[in-house]
Amino acid sequence: MPLLKYTTKVPAAHTIEQITRLLIKSGAASILTDYDKGRIVSVSFRIETPTGVMPYVLPSNIDKVHKVLANQQRAGEIAPRYATREHAERVAWRILQEWIEAQMALLETEMVTMDQLFMPYLIFKNNQTLYEHLVADGGFEQLALPTGEGVN
Repeated sequence: MPLLKYTTKVPAAHTIEQITRLLIKSGAASILTDYDKGRIVSVSFRIETPTGVMPYVLPSNIDKVHKVLANQQRAGEIAPRYATREHAERVAWRILQEWIEAQMALLETEMVTMDQLFMPYLIFKNNQTLYEHLVADGGFEQLALPTGEGVN
């Protein structure tokens, strides 16, 4: 099955503007775009939480999206024009934008708070996200629930 938004024609810069507007509308206090070789690779922002202003980062892993599109093109699932790195950049940002829109719907209904939504992307120690920190430090094992063995 082809990747979500794989046919998008929306330029990455336009999608990033839409992401920025969504974050501002939802209470982001500041927003920063991070570049690598002239291309935006992540959007960082700060939000007010019950424990103070916290920093978050939303990465767009264009290389991984490009790999998926290239594999789908080789498998005959998509046309070659959709398997370029430039197109992967558009798709990566479009997927992220759609995910953020879905998260904002949860926020709008007050089912969750902004800090709950983006918790895995909280910038933690050594400029890692909370998720990256947990993976690197084996923190997931510490959070794991008991298996239930020996429980009556």
